[in-house]
Amino acid sequence: KIETNIPAVPPDVISLTQFHDVILFSRNVPKRNLKDEELQWMINRVEILPSPLLIYNLAVNLTLNNREDEAKKWIILLCKTAPEVNCDDMRALWAEKSVLYPELSKMDWPVKNMIE
Repeated sequence: KIETNIPAVPPDVISLTQFHDVILFSRNVPKRNLKDEELQWMINRVEILPSPLLIYNLAVNLTLNNREDEAKKWIILLCKTAPEVNCDDMRALWAEKSVLYPELSKMDWPVKNMIE
């Protein structure tokens, strides 16, 4: 991990508040046993400002919370809308993180014919 002086929590803001939440979610550590409200908060953030990283974070959290079918839909969306290199990078990160989170290895990453 790279050391930094930047605080983990972004500062309070009075405008463009969605970016505060996006920064928080981009620094997300995946968790099991999340409440439906917490997962919905993540979905809302991705819908506000979709990015490969946020979609990936959402898919990991959904998978860890037994919502694999929903996670797969987000991954397919990621691979349909982002450059292929982003999909490949996320696939590699998914495989790497499956060491820490064995649930990830149970879900097959979508293959190209599922995406097209």
